[in-house]
Amino acid sequence: MSGIVGYRPYRVLLDTVGIPVFTFTSTRQLISVVWDAIEGHYKAYQAGILHGDAGVWNILIGPDGCGLMIDWDLANKLSDLAKSGQHKYRIGTGQFASAAMLMKPRTHRHVLAEDLESFLHVITWLALRFSKSDLAGDALEQRLYQLYGGRSWCQGNYDVGGDGRVSAMMQRPSFKNVFATPILNTLTDNLNDVFAVCYKATPRTGDLASSLVLFPVSSAFLEEKRQVRAARLA
Repeated sequence: MSGIVGYRPYRVLLDTVGIPVFTFTSTRQLISVVWDAIEGHYKAYQAGILHGDAGVWNILIGPDGCGLMIDWDLANKLSDLAKSGQHKYRIGTGQFASAAMLMKPRTHRHVLAEDLESFLHVITWLALRFSKSDLAGDALEQRLYQLYGGRSWCQGNYDVGGDGRVSAMMQRPSFKNVFATPILNTLTDNLNDVFAVCYKATPRTGDLASSLVLFPVSSAFLEEKRQVRAARLA
């Protein structure tokens, strides 16, 4: 029948048990875990697979403290995506989908950039919900609703909506001095600069090429992370 998408049920058993990413105990752990998830996501991409559903519920903290990407049931081969041009139905979690996918779900192709923007929304949502910031009470609820709530509806097989996120991305949202932790302010602000270009907004500081680093964290933090990993493998 026309308009019906066929599915095949299957089960995947993992030998690693993790806990939800929103149980992080520090900003350092939050950034580290999401960093791990992005690295795993990119390794799959290099192998020709796009996860397609980067969201809060698909990132876990493993027993060793590393981040894990799970729920690969919406993943697609890059070769298949190249042939089909676009999905016959929306992939990904609408709450963390890119603004572009929400604006034009029928015509906008889900490529690597969509998943990377989803990681930005994951970090922002987690930071707003569980980290100290200048926002509280009604102001916090309003910001969360603007970016990750709002109206949504269905057009055929596609979920559309997210008016607040679309508007915010086009206007280049600022998180400067919002969070109590300076690195979260720098991280969210710089990442928004990177993705602002996708929505014809002008980055406010520096050249785009110099800001295309997903996590502008200090070299000391990265070196510490490498040392921790080396110790785990020793």
